Amino acid sequence: IDGTARVGTPSGYGLVDRSGRLIVPCRYIDVGRAHEGRVAVSLPPTRDADECYNRRGYVDLEGHEVIPCVFENAGDFVEGRAEVAQKFVDGTTRTFCIDRDGREVAPS
Repeated sequence: IDGTARVGTPSGYGLVDRSGRLIVPCRYIDVGRAHEGRVAVSLPPTRDADECYNRRGYVDLEGHEVIPCVFENAGDFVEGRAEVAQKFVDGTTRTFCIDRDGREVAPS
């Protein structure tokens, strides 16, 4: 999908293009597949008191973080939308859809 492959090093995971050029740096604990020019990535979780918060967001195919890693869950983009979940300090989680720029949009 989108001509990329996941690669791993001791420092983390990233993506290479068809020529083997590193396009997403190997600094993430997880890297998804490219969909519609966006790749879901995960940074190490953060801890706040007894809670653990995942940090998932999106990079483009040039390795730039285009949507910050602030989500508990980050799905693949389909028809310009991705489902994400955000966890709050009170323990509640809110699930909603975003567009390729990270703006909240109605589900398709």
